[in-house]
Amino acid sequence: MNPSFRTKIRGGRPTIFVTGPAATCNADIAEKARALGHEIAHTGAVLLTGTARGFVAYVAEGAAAEGGMVFGLSPASNVDEHVSLYGLPLVHHDTIIYTGFGFSGRDMMLARSADAVIIGSGDVTHAYDVMLFLREEKPAGILECPWLLDDTLKTLIVMSGRPESDIVFDADPSALVPALLSRIPGSRRA
Repeated sequence: MNPSFRTKIRGGRPTIFVTGPAATCNADIAEKARALGHEIAHTGAVLLTGTARGFVAYVAEGAAAEGGMVFGLSPASNVDEHVSLYGLPLVHHDTIIYTGFGFSGRDMMLARSADAVIIGSGDVTHAYDVMLFLREEKPAGILECPWLLDDTLKTLIVMSGRPESDIVFDADPSALVPALLSRIPGSRRA
C-alpha cells in the first residue's frame, strides 16, 4: 500500500465506492474494470460496491485478484433475498452487509460510507449516484470511455457548482485512482 494514502484517513484505509451498470460488458470494458479494481487494491484503498453484476463485478474481481479488500452493501435483507430476489452475486467480496433498504437506501448508505466514488460505464440511473456524492461533497472520479453518459456527467458536475478540483476525469485507472485519493481531505476521518 502506498503510505501517502494511509495518512489521509485515521485507521489507515480510504474507501472508494465504484458504481456502473449491471448490464453485460464487452471484453474491453471488462478488462478496464478489472484494471480499475487492480489499481484500487494496489493503492491499499478499500473497494466498496453495491454487489452488482456487470462492470462492478469485474472491478471487484480485479481487486480481489490483487489481494485487495472488497466490501459490498446489498439492497437485500439477507443472503437468500440477495440471490433469489435481486439476483446479485456473492463472489469477490470479503464481506457483504445486507441492508434491507432496497436500491435507493443502499445507494444512500454507499454515498455516506465511502470517502470517494468512481463512476464507470453508466446509464441514467448512475447519474443518481453522482448526485448523491455531489450532495455529500465527496471527491468523484469518472472513468472516461465511450460510455453512454460521459459528456452528460461532465455537464451535470460542472453545472452543480462543485469545484473542479473535487472531480477527476481520466481513461487510465492507474492515473485516476491516485488522483482521486489525493483529493480526499485530511479532515475527513473514518
